[in-house]
Amino acid sequence: MLEINKSSLFKDKNLSKFEITENFTCIRFLDQNKERFELEFNLEQGTSFNTFLIRSNKELFVIHPPEKSYFNSFNNIISLVFDQFQLNKINVITGHINPQIIETIKNINTKFKNLTITCSNPGFKLITELWNQKSPNLEKFVEVELPQINIIKKELILELENISLELIPVPTARWPGGLIVYERNQEI
Repeated sequence: MLEINKSSLFKDKNLSKFEITENFTCIRFLDQNKERFELEFNLEQGTSFNTFLIRSNKELFVIHPPEKSYFNSFNNIISLVFDQFQLNKINVITGHINPQIIETIKNINTKFKNLTITCSNPGFKLITELWNQKSPNLEKFVEVELPQINIIKKELILELENISLELIPVPTARWPGGLIVYERNQEI
């Protein structure tokens, strides 16, 4: 099994990596900030954000990218994977969209030129609205071109090498861009 060189990854104690299969990895970012949700549900160690990476046919699939605060660590990880396995394309599948995740995707888009976003139809609308929205706190704003977007309007099965992803749009009042990603072979 090919292994990612992890020596530089684990300096950050709020980051861990789990190999699920040879080409399927989970990166967990721990958020130790105690916010209302964590206090209400007595989550003493904070919460985690799980991002999944799948390598298939020279393409890297990033499922549920992390928020902007984790971008530097995340960028190091995908750069290592991209270089080590000589990949030439990134497909970001996002089921939860907020301004912080959009910032991460924009940063990925500027670093890696061959990027595609996969999301639900309401997610597409939200991404296009947020993509070049200027934050009032920014002094300097650089407009970034919106990459190609694949819109998932109904349930879709995406077959990759040894991975079978089921993409299911699930809009809710709180998360209208919701998209569930289910890996059928590993039942994740």
